[in-house]
Amino acid sequence: MKATSNQKSTLPFSRFLSTTRRALGLYRTINSARHLLSPLIANTPAMREYCFAIRYGVFAEELNLEPLNDCKLEFNNSDHYSTHCLMLLNSSNGYCGTVRLVSPVTDTQLLPIEESCLHAISDMEYHPNNFRREDICEVSRLAIPSEFRARNVDKYEGAALGNIKNQSTLKKASRAFPLIAVCLYLAAAAIAINSGRKHVYVMIEPALAIKMSAVGLTFIKIGNVVDYHSKRAPFYIHADDAIKSIRFPFKLLFNSYLAKLR
Repeated sequence: MKATSNQKSTLPFSRFLSTTRRALGLYRTINSARHLLSPLIANTPAMREYCFAIRYGVFAEELNLEPLNDCKLEFNNSDHYSTHCLMLLNSSNGYCGTVRLVSPVTDTQLLPIEESCLHAISDMEYHPNNFRREDICEVSRLAIPSEFRARNVDKYEGAALGNIKNQSTLKKASRAFPLIAVCLYLAAAAIAINSGRKHVYVMIEPALAIKMSAVGLTFIKIGNVVDYHSKRAPFYIHADDAIKSIRFPFKLLFNSYLAKLR
């Protein structure tokens, strides 16, 4: 059955409405994230301990990727030359995620990708050795506790690490939970740019790299998928390209992070 002329004329408008609704929904979600989530540089020993405790809960207790220990903190040598970031759930005094930017200065300070996955890099154009140590960095150890990785918070038992105890506050904030990982990556990118680091590396799952390209962070795959805390591959992005390519409305978040994370 063929569509009538009236039906044909309404089809483009229907698509326009659908696209507009999706765009408005995304804008509202990102605007919520702007008000509900705040990245903070962990510039005190106590804040860095929160980072290590979140990582321990995710990588050791939940995912069994790191060994258990009595201090219940997960850290390694790269942390000594890293900038650590915490994501604060506003009005709750609680942290819902962490990420670090590993920023070597000397030849003996290696990126995690150099320590564990250098063999995975096959595109020699982007090999870390091609650049000055003070120009390279790696986004690493992104960790989000399980209670913040889902929208449904009915089974929430409390985040002892962040002292988030108000259930109604948590439910209101849950609309931003799907964007916590994106916000952490944008925060890491802002820290890299503010510190003058041009060449940014990350070991992530290829599917995540595709999702980040929707934000505008278009990573270049520079090697093979290897078994490193799941199936991951080495990726690269130049800081200047990140500044140019991050899309609206994510650009609103990114610009605010550039100002906040100096």
